[in-house]
Amino acid sequence: MFTRLLDSARAEARQQVSTPIKVSKNNSAAQELSNDDLCDLFSEFLFDIFDANCMEEFKQIEALEISHCTMFADWVVGDEFTLEQGSAHHQFCLLFESLCSDFLLQHNVTQERLFGAAKAAMEDGKEVVTQDGKERETWEQSAKDQANEIWEVVRSVENICVWAEQMKDIWERQKK
Repeated sequence: MFTRLLDSARAEARQQVSTPIKVSKNNSAAQELSNDDLCDLFSEFLFDIFDANCMEEFKQIEALEISHCTMFADWVVGDEFTLEQGSAHHQFCLLFESLCSDFLLQHNVTQERLFGAAKAAMEDGKEVVTQDGKERETWEQSAKDQANEIWEVVRSVENICVWAEQMKDIWERQKK
């Protein structure tokens, strides 16, 4: 009974968050996304893969991190990385790239289109007003905020030091 309820909750969560939804290659809706909408969509996806623990993408990342965190048990900031640690980080980057590529393909968006939208949103400077001209709520992120978040996540993923610190934290939590 519990597993059935858990499966039901997962299915409901998939419908409520911006997880990749298969679309036809001929779907032109993705091409009609504004820069702001595309930044919002991808920013939500990044949140999902790192924080939405009922999502399959999150579970893939979590499984990889848990399987590799012991490599970082004795690691201290400033230490050199072993070949095994470098290889583990490379596997993490490949998984991240694969998840992002799948998401973009499912939404019929190219990487160039995404990064072009993020760049345009960062240069636009709209911070206070929403698309419909209303003042943005303080909790709402602007497209510029979301674009900055996209760049920060991508830079963090590629930085082995950032990932090593996360692996050390995961290992600490796992041993408790």
